[in-house]
Amino acid sequence: MSKVSWLFGVLKAHGVDTTGMGVREAFAELEKLRKSGEISDDEAEPPSKQGSADGDAGAKRKASASPENKTSIKQQVKENLDKIKGTKVVAVIHEGSITKDKEAAKAALKGKMARTKGVVKRADMGEIDVLCDINEAAKYLTTAAEISSIMAVPSVIKNGIIIDEHDNHKGRNTQTVTIAARVVVAGRQGIMGVVLKKESKRYKTHRVLTPEGTTLWMDGEKAEHKKQNKH
Repeated sequence: MSKVSWLFGVLKAHGVDTTGMGVREAFAELEKLRKSGEISDDEAEPPSKQGSADGDAGAKRKASASPENKTSIKQQVKENLDKIKGTKVVAVIHEGSITKDKEAAKAALKGKMARTKGVVKRADMGEIDVLCDINEAAKYLTTAAEISSIMAVPSVIKNGIIIDEHDNHKGRNTQTVTIAARVVVAGRQGIMGVVLKKESKRYKTHRVLTPEGTTLWMDGEKAEHKKQNKH
């Protein structure tokens, strides 16, 4: 398999629309996915062109890796679309609240949760700390829908459904739980997947997707995203 075929295969496997995408843009998108934690460092490595011994070693590493280690939030949501679509909308983010300013979004969430000291109570999990790792969680948010929807995290945690659990999230020795729910963002229907650290009961990060399981973009954002990633 050529490096180019491998590259586009990885992107498509993670739900990236590669239509009209050039090789440089594809590599930039791959690097973004790696930095955001959507894919592991091993997945972001091109196939080895060295001898068969190296190839065999790579195959063994791939075979020994648990599939759950490479399951992104997007994949988890896509695998549970039918289950999620049957649930109610738990949060609405109005158009006037759409922002790409992470600091402003975090500050708004902290203000909203001041009365509960950043804690959300969920019937089957007890108290979940939303704010403890908020700075780290925000690093993974890239789209306007995701950044703005940080305000919906408490509602999704409390009222969403558990769609997946991992004992070794992406090979990082972290137990996680993924909760999903329907949301509305600036009038657009969406699905929000929120990942929690199971042992510490803390919010880890989230994604916001369309009802079809693709990235939810605001007006003009996708075109701007492609423009910024062209070299």
